[in-house]
Amino acid sequence: MGLLVHSSPLASVRGSLRETTTQKPIVDCEIKVTGYAKTESFVIDSDGRFQIPRLFPGTYTIDLEAFGHERVSQTITVGTENITLDLTTRRLY
Repeated sequence: MGLLVHSSPLASVRGSLRETTTQKPIVDCEIKVTGYAKTESFVIDSDGRFQIPRLFPGTYTIDLEAFGHERVSQTITVGTENITLDLTTRRLY
């Protein structure tokens, strides 16, 4: 008898990062995910949107760092559903 493997789709996190006051998208940003299986950098597009694909169920911390802005840290719990985050950051100077 063979091993039965139940395959369920993995969830993704999609989101955006905007400057708090102006609501302009932040496009130059580093995203780190604690608890993610791979070491990978995630890209923010010209509209300030990002996607972190294929997350197994569990708890992750997402850190976003943009030059001249406060660091944004968000802890999420992933199940089987995709998650959407709309984040803002304050300009430091």
